[in-house]
Amino acid sequence: MQETDLEKRKRRVLEIIIESYTDTVLPVGSLTISRKYRLGLSPATIRNIMAELEEEGFLVQQHTSGGRLPTDKGYRFYVDSLMHTGFITQEDEKRIEKEYKSRNKELEFLIEETSRILSIITNYAGVVLFPRLADGIFRCVDIIPVTRHKVLVVLVTLSGWMNSTLVELEEPMDESELRRLVRLLNNELEELPLYEIKDYILRRTIEERREPVFYIFKRAIEIFGLNLLVSDDDRLYLEGTSNILEQPEFQDVDRIKVILRALEKKKAILEIMKQDIGKEGINIHIGRETGYKEIEDCSIITASYKMKEAAIGTLGVIGPMRMDYSRTISVVEHISKVLSRIISDMAE
Repeated sequence: MQETDLEKRKRRVLEIIIESYTDTVLPVGSLTISRKYRLGLSPATIRNIMAELEEEGFLVQQHTSGGRLPTDKGYRFYVDSLMHTGFITQEDEKRIEKEYKSRNKELEFLIEETSRILSIITNYAGVVLFPRLADGIFRCVDIIPVTRHKVLVVLVTLSGWMNSTLVELEEPMDESELRRLVRLLNNELEELPLYEIKDYILRRTIEERREPVFYIFKRAIEIFGLNLLVSDDDRLYLEGTSNILEQPEFQDVDRIKVILRALEKKKAILEIMKQDIGKEGINIHIGRETGYKEIEDCSIITASYKMKEAAIGTLGVIGPMRMDYSRTISVVEHISKVLSRIISDMAE
């Protein structure tokens, strides 16, 4: 079905209003559009088109005599149907490469650094959901004696994440026993998902009838059955909250207090980031689409990052609905690929 001239005009007027408001943060009036853009339409005709767009929920007029602002519905239509898909600029690409160049090899530092890079490049708040330890793959374990009844258990995953836990033993183990236990676990658990470790050790203990090996597995249950994986809370790294404060539309004190409380508690952001893990491509949550009233003035753009082909977390940015969607999407997409590549290389 062919698009009518009126529909073409409405799309163009909506596009102009959104792009103008993104640049100026000022309501857009019919006279401004008529003077600045050669549409071949009178201010009266443009006003009528704007009134229709408002009636359909794409625009809102804050004051009777003022210009119009885009709504979240208007932004959604713009992102889905009007926006020109951008590619990351060479300048942004070089800046990202430079920021990652001096990166620390530890995964935790890398994730924290990524949230900072997202913030620096986009001038919004950068956010990264840390990979859940229980979703990781076993690489190796070391057990280091601390006292006669305490050992330090150091677990390393294929992605490079390291978790250290102090475990109190019911009975002491000498160094030869500990070395034997470490060898056995590293042979038996290689490339096993961490969430399967406890069940695997329990099953092998039941199956194993040779007394020395049975004893070793029994001690493994004692160690892995305690606190090794308890520090697996969802962790969110958030950088650049001050960038939100600097946005012109967030100068109202009460309004910014609500947003800052939401960012501080992180619950709403965490839920959105968790639900986007594993989704292909870019995810865009605009205004009320986030599902949380306290951040309904914001938009969140996310992408999964991977180890090999498996999604292990999400990263993204939080900014005003009036964000530069095209550029921000290209930056988020590029950084997700860079981080995925680095983590995959670490797992080699």
